[in-house]
Amino acid sequence: MPDAGKGIGTFHMPYHVEKGGTYLKDASVLAGLGCIGRNNILVTPEFGPRVRLRALTLDAEIPSTGPTAFDPCSDCDDLCRKACPQNSFGEKLYHSNDYGQEILPARDGSFSRPVCNGQMEEDNTVAREQTVEGFDDPVKVIKYCRNCELACPVGKN
Repeated sequence: MPDAGKGIGTFHMPYHVEKGGTYLKDASVLAGLGCIGRNNILVTPEFGPRVRLRALTLDAEIPSTGPTAFDPCSDCDDLCRKACPQNSFGEKLYHSNDYGQEILPARDGSFSRPVCNGQMEEDNTVAREQTVEGFDDPVKVIKYCRNCELACPVGKN
């Protein structure tokens, strides 16, 4: 629906790819916001991996800055990988020959989404309902692992 003041239309974009959304990490890299780190998370110069992504689709031509040369992981000590309680980066699962490209999950093909999701499922099961400001009824508050994210020194002051 176009904005009366600017004439730019906006469109709802679903979060999930299977419902018409987009890969937000990849789109963020192409937009020049950062790079995909060795923790398989978008890493930005200012905030490191501590960002949350959402998308807004505009009916307007906006030039892209394109990918950036920012790469804090090239000389990193793998603090993110070492912090993973499930060892989600312990085995190379993806190979460039199988995918026909050099860009692989966690850069070297070692990220196991099912193993990481196992930790998330465990986090879901231990979550408790709590009273939260702004909600009338108690809500289930899930404290996801985030160890790989929080161990990354990029963007910390």
